[in-house]
Amino acid sequence: FLQKVSCLIITLKPRYKIANEIQDIRTSIRETKEIGDRYGFTSTLLEASSTSGKNGYRGVTSLFMDEAEVVGIESPRDELISWLLEEASKRTVISVVGMGGL
Repeated sequence: FLQKVSCLIITLKPRYKIANEIQDIRTSIRETKEIGDRYGFTSTLLEASSTSGKNGYRGVTSLFMDEAEVVGIESPRDELISWLLEEASKRTVISVVGMGGL
């Protein structure tokens, strides 16, 4: 009986630390989920197995899609090209920010 009690006392502090770490992880996961819900994020891992289609994965960017499937980028693309081809342009760098595959 005394051996069990002493073992319980010895392992009490490490158990308490582990329980606190688990609680911190759960809190972090909960907060991350709430942020995702607030901004409308969805889990692409779950959708990947249930979606059907040519790519089989809804989270694929235009970089991995056929050129014919990418629509709606003609106007911004043409504007970037015109900026680059301007003869009187003094631009040395044009930054393109956003999804890959432009």
